[in-house]
Amino acid sequence: MARISWLITTLAIAAAAIPVLAEQTADPGTQREPAPLRVVEPAAGSRLPGDIDGDSVPDELDVCNNTPAGTAVDAEGRPLGDLDQDCDTDLDDFSLFQQGMTGPLPPAGACCNPFTAICVDHVAAENCAPPLQFFEGQLCDELDPPCEEWEGTGVLYAPANPDNPAFRAALADLLGEPVDYFDAREGTPTLEELLAYRAVFTWANYAYDDYLAFGNVLMEYMEAARKVILGQWTYMSLGSPSGTAPIILSEYWPVDVVYYSTGVYNGDGTDCVYFASPVEEFSSSYFDVCIVRPGMVSDGTASGYPAVVWYPDRRVYYSPGNTGGSYGEGDWAELTYNMVVCEDGW
Repeated sequence: MARISWLITTLAIAAAAIPVLAEQTADPGTQREPAPLRVVEPAAGSRLPGDIDGDSVPDELDVCNNTPAGTAVDAEGRPLGDLDQDCDTDLDDFSLFQQGMTGPLPPAGACCNPFTAICVDHVAAENCAPPLQFFEGQLCDELDPPCEEWEGTGVLYAPANPDNPAFRAALADLLGEPVDYFDAREGTPTLEELLAYRAVFTWANYAYDDYLAFGNVLMEYMEAARKVILGQWTYMSLGSPSGTAPIILSEYWPVDVVYYSTGVYNGDGTDCVYFASPVEEFSSSYFDVCIVRPGMVSDGTASGYPAVVWYPDRRVYYSPGNTGGSYGEGDWAELTYNMVVCEDGW
C-alpha cells in the first residue's frame, strides 16, 4: 500500500504541474537538477509524428521511448519517480524513495570494493573513498576488468625507515602509477588499505611498529594473490629473533637468511626481473646472504649470493640489499619495477 500511495502522490503532483525539487540527501553538488516536468494526457489513439510512445517528447530527445500511454514524464521522457533511471517506476525506485531520495540520481560513477568485490552504481566520488575505487561516469557492468578481478593501482612503499621520495618518484615514473609511502615504524596498514595497491614493498632499518601484525596482514595480502617485495632485513625484522613468526613459517616465504654482507650484482640474471626494464648494475652496503628454500625460484647473483628469490607464481619476492636505494647504488628502481610487473611464464 505504501508503494501505491507513493505512486499516486507522484502522479497527483505531476497533474498539478508543480515542479518536483530534488530533496538533497547529500551535498547539493552530488545530485543532478531534475529536468522540467511535462504532463502528458493524450487523446485515445493520438500520437505525434516521431513520438513512438505518445508522451509528447520527440523520439530524438526521449530517453525512455516506451512509456505506457498516460504516463507522466519529464522533458527527457523519463517517468516521474524513476529514481534509478531505468525507465520505469518499481520497487527499486520505492526503496530509494524510502531512503529520502526524491530527485534523479547523480550520474556519478561505479564504486568498487576490491576486498569484497562488491560494486555499486551511481555513487558520488566523495562517498567512494580509498580503499574503495571510484570510476567516474561508469557503471559496474561496464568495468574492464570487472570489480571482482580488479587488482589495485600502484605500489605501497612501506619500510620501517624514513621515506625516500627520489626512489618513489623513479619507481612511479616507470610504472606510470602512484607509489605511496607508509611509515611502518609508526603503524600497521589494514588489509583493505593494502588491497588498493597492486604490490607492497617493505624493508626494515628500524623495528616495525608491530612486526607480528604487519607480517600477518602481509600474509593475508599474499593469500589474495597480490605481490609483496621483501627487502633488506625483513627476515630478521618480521620473523622475530627466533624466526618463528607465522609469515616466516608460511609456504610463501622464499628464503632463510644466515647473515648479511655487501653485494654487487654480477650481471648474470636471465629472468624478466632483469629485463622488463633493463637492469645493468646495482650494489648495496648491506646484503642478506640467503639460502633458497625448496621449491622456490632464484635467478642472478650478487657477490656470489642469490640476488632475487621468489615464490613460484611470483606473488612474493625476496630482494636482498634492496633498501629503495637508501644504502645502495644502481638500478634498484628498475629492479623493483620489474618485480612488480613480471608475471609467471614471461
